[in-house]
Amino acid sequence: MDLHDLRNKGCDELDAMFQAADPPSLEELDGDYDGLLLAGNFPPAPKHFPIAIVNQPWLPWKGKVFYPSVGGRGKGANRFAAGRFRREIWPFETRVGSSHLDDGDSLLIDYDVPGNPFWLKRGTFDELRKLGEGLYLGKGGVLVLGHKRFVFMWALQPAL
Repeated sequence: MDLHDLRNKGCDELDAMFQAADPPSLEELDGDYDGLLLAGNFPPAPKHFPIAIVNQPWLPWKGKVFYPSVGGRGKGANRFAAGRFRREIWPFETRVGSSHLDDGDSLLIDYDVPGNPFWLKRGTFDELRKLGEGLYLGKGGVLVLGHKRFVFMWALQPAL
């Protein structure tokens, strides 16, 4: 299975895959990872809607970059690109810990770092789990109006 195979999975299947997977180690995440948005739900809609967008030129989010971990914490940023211009924005720190989404452990991605806007620090959450060699499934969201959540799923694999 690779990144693009996940586009054919339904929301319930993606949720089950996420719940059954284990967190990756901090040491294995190093470098650029291509990203794919898979599905989401926007309040107050109770159902998931498919997104399935693969690095389209008009979509600036291209994935994430991870830097080598030091002392049980890692660092990284989201990769964005517009045309031939690439930027790494919205830096984050990572650690393995108890999931906020279910009873398992996840690689927690924390945006509460200097330089990020307030809404990102306090209203965004991401978690990552490993599906197989070089394939990762993420789940995250954004708090809307302080209490409703826009939840989405995304996937990563090492950039070519």
